[in-house]
Amino acid sequence: MQLRPDEVATIRTVAQLKFAKRFAPEVYEGYLKKGSDDLLAPNRLPAEGDPMMNRLLKIREREHLYTDALNQQYEGFYQRMWPSYESWRKTSLDEQLARAKIERDALIRQVGGALLLAGAIAMGASRREIGPLEIGMAVIGGQVIVNGYNISKQAEMHSEAIRELSETFGSEMKPVLVEFEGRSTN
Repeated sequence: MQLRPDEVATIRTVAQLKFAKRFAPEVYEGYLKKGSDDLLAPNRLPAEGDPMMNRLLKIREREHLYTDALNQQYEGFYQRMWPSYESWRKTSLDEQLARAKIERDALIRQVGGALLLAGAIAMGASRREIGPLEIGMAVIGGQVIVNGYNISKQAEMHSEAIRELSETFGSEMKPVLVEFEGRSTN
């Protein structure tokens, strides 16, 4: 959709008056009105060469320059940060998935070992004697529980790797110093 030159001029005027009203509402109150279509339109215009409007337009221009400079700084930061961020995301996800699998495997072994132990106790209780089968089941059950516990320790290594990854990523993301008109800001 192509706008006519008078429509473009109206849009610019409304934008300038909205900016002026934001900074000096008591002065520029009543300069805009809402039309029947809920769009803003100029109700009246400031005098040609209005010194307050000229100052506000200079402020607006500096605001645009500042925004442009900030956007350029952000784009540079984004370009530097993105490869590290993508690497951190992928590696962190891999570590989290590995930790979840290890924790699941450890739990299965611990529950299986506990079931073997419980089965051995139940068998011995039902027969009123503890035979070699029950002893074997109890020993194997205990070994499976210990094995599950040892496997769960591996999950701690993955948790530590995730913590180290986060610290490394954090150290790569240094604060950005933006300089604008001789002043610096983070």
